[in-house]
Amino acid sequence: MNIDELKAAWREDKAPEVNILTPQVIGRTSSAITKVRANMRNEFIGSILCSVILIWFSMTNQKTPLILNLTSIMLFTLLFLTAFYYFKFYTFYKSVGLSNLNLKESLSKAAYDLELNIELYKTYNFCITPLALIVSIIVIGRNEASDYIIHTLSTNLSIKSILIISVVMLGSFVITYFFITMHVKYSYTKYLAELKEVLNDLNAG
Repeated sequence: MNIDELKAAWREDKAPEVNILTPQVIGRTSSAITKVRANMRNEFIGSILCSVILIWFSMTNQKTPLILNLTSIMLFTLLFLTAFYYFKFYTFYKSVGLSNLNLKESLSKAAYDLELNIELYKTYNFCITPLALIVSIIVIGRNEASDYIIHTLSTNLSIKSILIISVVMLGSFVITYFFITMHVKYSYTKYLAELKEVLNDLNAG
């Protein structure tokens, strides 16, 4: 064999196996991906509306300079985390939309990327939920919340007060984690399970 024939034979040996899915499988996977993308769109719109409302109320309500500064810092952190997260999620959203889900390899990548983004989504929500709650309480409570925060920051807290605050914060995180997990399970995890089930069936076959 000459060099050209050897190259041609090598390319044939290295050609990847293309696994085209059946129409039934494509229907299941397309339905799951469509629902995931729809949930992502709804959450993005909801996040934008909530952010606008929080910013508007925070900036229009008169507060002491200390409370205004604290609120501004928390809002900036909240918006920064939200922007970073939705940039990542948008990348995944576009990637899935452009993927050829008729192929097993593309389906495997979509399932892998979805699983990564679900973990990122959990982390994002676990970080921003306490911040969003604090900002909301300050905005809704207005003067009462401002007075309480100023009093707390300017007073030497007793061991009992510190323990109470710690227990309340821990309880808040536990409740937050529970609701985030339930929301993620309903909005994304069950569709990931569908994709994995399809992949397991394909691998078994």
